[in-house]
Amino acid sequence: MGIEDLEEKKDLLGQNFDTDKDDKPEKIEHKEGGWGWLVVAASFTVICVLDGIGYSFGVFLEPLIHDLEVGRGALSMAGSLQVGVYSMSGPVVAAVVARWGERKACMVGSVMSAMGVLGASYAVGIKTLILCYSVVTGLGFGLMYLPSIVIVSQHFTTRRALATGIVLCAAGAGTFLFAPLTEQLVEHLGWRGAMRVLACTCLGCVVCGMAMVPGHAGKEESSEGEDANKSGQKDYGNKVDRKFLAKIIGVELSSTPALSVLFLLTMGDCLSALSLYIPYTHLPPAAIAAGISPSNAAFLISAIGVTNTAGRLVSGWLSDKPSINPMLLILVSIMAASPTHYIFSMISSYWIFLTLACIFGFLTGVWVSAIPSALVNLVGVPLLAPAFGLLTAFRGVMVLSGPPLAGLVVDMVGVKGSAMIVSGVAMTVASGFYVLSVIVSKRLSARGEYQAL
Repeated sequence: MGIEDLEEKKDLLGQNFDTDKDDKPEKIEHKEGGWGWLVVAASFTVICVLDGIGYSFGVFLEPLIHDLEVGRGALSMAGSLQVGVYSMSGPVVAAVVARWGERKACMVGSVMSAMGVLGASYAVGIKTLILCYSVVTGLGFGLMYLPSIVIVSQHFTTRRALATGIVLCAAGAGTFLFAPLTEQLVEHLGWRGAMRVLACTCLGCVVCGMAMVPGHAGKEESSEGEDANKSGQKDYGNKVDRKFLAKIIGVELSSTPALSVLFLLTMGDCLSALSLYIPYTHLPPAAIAAGISPSNAAFLISAIGVTNTAGRLVSGWLSDKPSINPMLLILVSIMAASPTHYIFSMISSYWIFLTLACIFGFLTGVWVSAIPSALVNLVGVPLLAPAFGLLTAFRGVMVLSGPPLAGLVVDMVGVKGSAMIVSGVAMTVASGFYVLSVIVSKRLSARGEYQAL
């Protein structure tokens, strides 16, 4: 066959015989929104259910004390342990997500949490309650929580942080909705009947899990890596082989060149989480000791919750801006929130208490919502699940230890406002870690750009 015949055949078939051009990987087409907003709605519903149930455990305290004949401290531990289990299960859940995907993990978690809550409704002692409600339900919630956060990043690029911020607002919405709902259920059906209804609600999240189909945004980014805002991960240089850490956190995450920044970010997040939950427990008593009425003191927590939700939305909107660095946003919000703790311990005016509570709630909402975007910038969408799982596990430990530590200091000093000082010190030290993370991130980014030349 001659050259002319070959050219004629190429023209007839409309094919290009240049193998160099054909070998280029086909661009994965990604459309913003669409099914992604359904995924956001599904994720929002899942987190609304699990956080709503988890933070409404206080409604069950009195009937459980009466029926099971156990102390308030032991029952309170059951509620706290559930939150701790689903937080500290992060690395295990990340491994499950890597193997099964977000969709199956969330569906299995929904069934497991439903079985746990249903089993707790038949409890006749504290051991059965802790096994079912704290451990089984906690693991189920862990399998629901992490996939609901990371799946959103696979469906969005330009509005990724906003979509994630909307999902994170579900925690406040769940607490707002489920607390009165659970109270009404307990009043009409008893605590056992109320738990069975909540078990059905958990089981209904299987439908939400079915909607969590994988998106193309993560695949697009890993194959192209063009724009810093869309590709998520910045160029921090070449991968590093860390065999020891690979056995603990996985090969891919351990080899990322930004691991040192991730470590500093995790330390800052741990101390911030420790500081965050102290006011939820100790601010009302401190305000009452300063002369504020109990009803007004309780309203401070509601004010923190409302403004925290607003902060998460604003943070999501800001983090999507190309000119905004999520790590700098975290640093500014935590540094600005730190002084509020110290001022809490020195004031006696209700309106100053309320103003500071609103500022604290808004700024900590900005911090919480910016964390996923910062992780995407560090490790990219494909490694968001293991990175967020690792951070969540450490955060769970701090959430459990923060309020008891502050309570111990109050018992030693005898001043209720000293709990706020403990919270302020923790958040101030967290600011230091965030400063280091920003500095190291900029240096690694500059080194990566130099190596790319």
